Amino acid sequence: MPPEFYEGTYDQNLDIFTFGLTLNELFTETQHVFRQRATEKIVFKEESPIFRDLITRCTADDPKHRPTATEIEKTLELYTHGFDMIVLKKQANYVRLSTEQKDQAFIDFYEQFHKSAAEFIRKKFPVEFLQEPKFVAGVKVKRDVENDQQVDCHVQ
Repeated sequence: MPPEFYEGTYDQNLDIFTFGLTLNELFTETQHVFRQRATEKIVFKEESPIFRDLITRCTADDPKHRPTATEIEKTLELYTHGFDMIVLKKQANYVRLSTEQKDQAFIDFYEQFHKSAAEFIRKKFPVEFLQEPKFVAGVKVKRDVENDQQVDCHVQ
C-alpha cells in the first residue's frame, strides 16, 4: 500500500497507486514485494515490458506525483487508437492470431509507438486534457516513400 495508507489519510490517489501495482502484476504475472512499513519502498520482482513509465508514476510515493484517473484514461485511449491505426488496419487477420502472436504484435507496436506517445503525453498533460475534456487523443500515421511508418501524435 502507499505511504499515506499507513498514515491514515488517503483519497482516490490510493486507487491510482493500487492500479499501478495491478498493471505491473498483469503484465509481468508476478506480485510485488509487499511493504511492512510506510518507510519501505515497493519493490517489483520484475518490471513490466510495457507501460513501465505509467506504472512508475502510478506507484510514486508522493500522491502529488501520481497521474489523475483522467490522465490514465486518456493515455490508454491514445494507445488504443494507435493500436487500431497501426496494427488492426494493417493486419486484417489479427483476430485469428494465437495469443503469443497477439502479444508479440502488441510488443512490436508498443516499441514503435511508445517514444512518440510518451513525448505527446509529457507535452499535453495535464493542461490540454484536464482543462479541455472535449479533446480526444488521436494518432496520425505518416508513411514515407519506403513504406516505413512514422508515428505522429496529436490532439484531434
